[in-house]
Amino acid sequence: MSYPKGKIKRPLADRFWQKVDKNGPIIRPELGPCWIWTGAKCSKGYGHIGKPACHARTMKAAKVALMLAGREVPAGQLIRHRCDNPPCVRQDHLILGSAQDNSNDAKERGRLSHKGGHFTLTADQVSEIRILLAHGIFQKDIAAHYGVYQSAICKINRGYTWKGAVLK
Repeated sequence: MSYPKGKIKRPLADRFWQKVDKNGPIIRPELGPCWIWTGAKCSKGYGHIGKPACHARTMKAAKVALMLAGREVPAGQLIRHRCDNPPCVRQDHLILGSAQDNSNDAKERGRLSHKGGHFTLTADQVSEIRILLAHGIFQKDIAAHYGVYQSAICKINRGYTWKGAVLK
């Protein structure tokens, strides 16, 4: 159904599902394919969608996915991706937890290590990043996947940091 511009707002569910690609990558085989948000994304790769009747504000696409599945996000909880794929909005890939739970996930899955009060990449991760860069993957997408700033990926790419890390 088409809606005249400026008259009637399309329902949130219609706008949401229009921007979801259910043929996404399989990052963790036991979970099945990701459903990728193809709409607007923040710098870390997480999807955003405009709130109904308000163009100045957005909601996280993962939160909308849970809302559409009848699940609420309580105050103090955040949405964690079991698949470690920021643009994924597949409801069974999304779980709730605390910031500490999220940090624990990152450490357990080898995405981050903790050193001197800052999260840093491991040598193996830097080798993987160099391979991704060599294949033309965007720095912002790599940064989102590893949970670091794009500037960290840029410094690796230019050889300012991790000069000793060798490609696998």
